[in-house]
Amino acid sequence: MADNKNQAFLSIIIPTLNEADFLGYLLFSLSRQTYKNFEIIVSDGDSNDQTIEIAEKFRTMLPSLKTIISKKQSPSKQRNQGVKIALYEKLLFLDADVILPPNFLEENIKEMAKKKLKLAQPFYLPIGGKISDQYISIISRFGIKALRDIFPVGLGWALFSTKTIHNKLNGFDENMQNICEDGDYIFRAVGEGEKFNLLNSCPGFVSMRRYEAKGRIKEVMFSLRAVLLISLLGKHEAQRFIKRSYGNLPMVNVEKFLNQEISKLVKDFTISLKKHKK
Repeated sequence: MADNKNQAFLSIIIPTLNEADFLGYLLFSLSRQTYKNFEIIVSDGDSNDQTIEIAEKFRTMLPSLKTIISKKQSPSKQRNQGVKIALYEKLLFLDADVILPPNFLEENIKEMAKKKLKLAQPFYLPIGGKISDQYISIISRFGIKALRDIFPVGLGWALFSTKTIHNKLNGFDENMQNICEDGDYIFRAVGEGEKFNLLNSCPGFVSMRRYEAKGRIKEVMFSLRAVLLISLLGKHEAQRFIKRSYGNLPMVNVEKFLNQEISKLVKDFTISLKKHKK
């Protein structure tokens, strides 16, 4: 899809912390998008691996890419920092451990325009072939739909928003650490009168490393309890539970999760990386 002055431009904000094993795959998939009218902001939490170096290697493929470093390691803080330097009204927050099909942006942006949505989330498919992960994806999708009119929440892997909405909310709550800050963002936006919905056009592929590290049943139950606590007690009281129960996740090599649907993309990325390697 060629650039068009009538198409609204998009700022893509990616919070990172030691994402050297994952970030390259996401950036490469962004370089192959059919929709081209976007900038990328990698908002890093002062990583001690090669995250920033990997991002910088993509400047040839992605000339609009920017990097910013925050000394505070917080997804909320890093997302908010990214918005501060974003050029465009339309925003997309992405986790670093996802891979997007080439038509992801084009199809989801079209659907949002058709439905007149400003706040929306695409659905996802797990990277890997485990049946249990497929079930988790389905359950998450139906759970978000079921709660939409009662307690609107979403998953943080991808969220479309706007600067107007973001500024109205004063951004993501930086007191919420590592989990539920995305659901809180959606909940507050809906409370301000914004419409939120899931998108059906094109999914993204999402790493299941959290479920792999913590255990699938345990992580699903934890997420359900966290949502329940927030809905009953409020986010700040629930944060005590989150801090007691949630720790840093060990990095898991992305190769473990790659499946046949994205193997060609990974192969092309590897070849391209070798060509650009100095």
